[in-house]
Amino acid sequence: MSNVKLAARVTAIVGTIVAMALVLLLTPGFLRPSVAFAECTVPEGSEIVYKMVGAQYSVSGITGIRANLWNYNPAPVYKATGFWVMLTDGSNYAQTGWWEYDGITGAKEYVWSQYSWNGGGNWETKWYNTSTALWQDTPHTEPPSSKEYSTMFVPLQGEYNQAQMQYDGGTTRNVSITWTPTKWQSFGETLNYDTPNKGDHVPGDTTNKIHGDNVMYRDSSYSWQSASMSNYKEGHGDVELIYQGFRIWDTRCSE
Repeated sequence: MSNVKLAARVTAIVGTIVAMALVLLLTPGFLRPSVAFAECTVPEGSEIVYKMVGAQYSVSGITGIRANLWNYNPAPVYKATGFWVMLTDGSNYAQTGWWEYDGITGAKEYVWSQYSWNGGGNWETKWYNTSTALWQDTPHTEPPSSKEYSTMFVPLQGEYNQAQMQYDGGTTRNVSITWTPTKWQSFGETLNYDTPNKGDHVPGDTTNKIHGDNVMYRDSSYSWQSASMSNYKEGHGDVELIYQGFRIWDTRCSE
C-alpha cells in the first residue's frame, strides 16, 4: 500500500475523531484534562508524516489473521495512534484494530474496521459499539485493554469474495470484495496533527513497548496456524520478534 493512499485514509479516520473533540472543546464548562505522556523528541515540519512498524508475512492461500493487540496508554498529547491486523493483496486491504486519540478530550480508544477497493483508492470505515454489538458510522469509546482482533477471507460468497472483520468475538462485519489476499500485516502507527506538525512516532517507547501476541493465520483449509513473521520498520520505528508475537516502539521516545 502506498504512503499516499495510507495518508488519505488515516486523515479521514482522524478527521472524524478531531471533529468530535472540537465540539467538546467548545462546550461551556469543558476543561481540558492534564494528561501524562512519554517524552519523545521529534522533528518539527510543515507536513504530516506517516510511518509504520510491525510484522508481516506472505502466505499462499491465506484466509485469515488474528492477534491480541495490546494498547499503550495513555497516548501522547495531541497524537492519534492505531494498531491493527490486516489482509492485503498489496494494493487493497481489509483490517481491524484500535485507534486512540488524545489532546483535547483525554485518551479515547476506539475499535474500527476498514476495507478498500479500486487498488486502495476507495475505502469505508466502521466503528464497533460493544453496547449494541453493531458496527456503526461514528466512533464509540471502548475501554483500553488487550483484545483479540481478526480479519478473515472467504472466497466466492455468491458473486464476490468476502472479508470478515471482528473484535473480541463480537458481531462480524461482512463486506464483499473482488480481490484475494496474499499477505497478512500487523502494523502500528501514529499521526501528529498539531501546529506545527511534529513528524510522527509509532506507539510505545523504549521502556514500554506495545505488542501483538498469539498471532495466528488461517490457512486454505480454514485451520488456524501459528504465524511465521518478518519485521517491517521505517522511520524511527523498531521491532522485536518474540514467540508468536512482536513488540514495537519508537527509538526516540522514553518514559
